[in-house]
Amino acid sequence: MKQRAPRAGEYLAATKLASMAFCEVRLLKERELGQRETAEQAEAKRGGDQEHAHFHAVAVQSHNSRPEARDTRCFIATAVYGLTDPRTDELRAWRDAHLLTTTFGRAFVRTYYSISPYVASALDRWPSLKPPVSRVLDWVRYGLAGK
Repeated sequence: MKQRAPRAGEYLAATKLASMAFCEVRLLKERELGQRETAEQAEAKRGGDQEHAHFHAVAVQSHNSRPEARDTRCFIATAVYGLTDPRTDELRAWRDAHLLTTTFGRAFVRTYYSISPYVASALDRWPSLKPPVSRVLDWVRYGLAGK
């Protein structure tokens, strides 16, 4: 199976890195004698593979949950929908895929980040404002999706 190169900032497991290398002596011995593995070695290998898979899953989860790994700022949507709501994620994804790719978009995001914490604070202070703001955000989401 061909392995792809890791993307920038992507976690690379040591097991995957090691599998990309080879030992010349081992290669010669396997060619001379064939691949040989005792039952104990096979069992140890399975146990090691399971341990590596578990460690890899924990490391990837830890890497992806780091604040710098993903920009979770979306103050107004978070105040209205919640931090992990799919609608908030939809707006973040649009910001990352479209706004942050242009000069105008980046300027808009900087302006948004300077104003929106105050708006989010006001939404927390006056919860009765959340339903109308939610309707506006829904209108924006539907417009972005072309619905």
